[in-house]
Amino acid sequence: MALGTSPFSGEWSTHHRGTLNATMTARVKIERVVTEGKYNTATGQYGGSVMQLLYLGRANIDRIARPTRREFVSDAADNQMTQVQIPLNINEAVPAPAVLRFQSNDMLTVLENKDMPSMAGEQLFMRGDFGASEDWGHTLHFGYNSKES
Repeated sequence: MALGTSPFSGEWSTHHRGTLNATMTARVKIERVVTEGKYNTATGQYGGSVMQLLYLGRANIDRIARPTRREFVSDAADNQMTQVQIPLNINEAVPAPAVLRFQSNDMLTVLENKDMPSMAGEQLFMRGDFGASEDWGHTLHFGYNSKES
């Protein structure tokens, strides 16, 4: 096969995008801090933050161990990454941004995950937007350091 050619029709990914969307069984929201809140010393909490809703809707969530020191098994748990796929053309956010441009530290909140209900309410932070040449959806990586959670 010649370089730059494909055995698939040019319309293949468009026709099969619905298959990927149908496998998305979780619901998430992705927000960005517009204005930082202030720390309340009495409660130990931040309050008054203004958030911009970037995305609301279906998602596919997968845990990925990303060890940085091969000799330590515990490192995989300490630096757990989560890969999230969201559809390209479906966004329930109102108003929805005309173009989704994610950036470091955008916050993902898991609203519902039928396959793992214990994830509901979990908050993760954007580490990267790993685009692909297929127009299936956005592939995003989120994480947190479990030693700090």
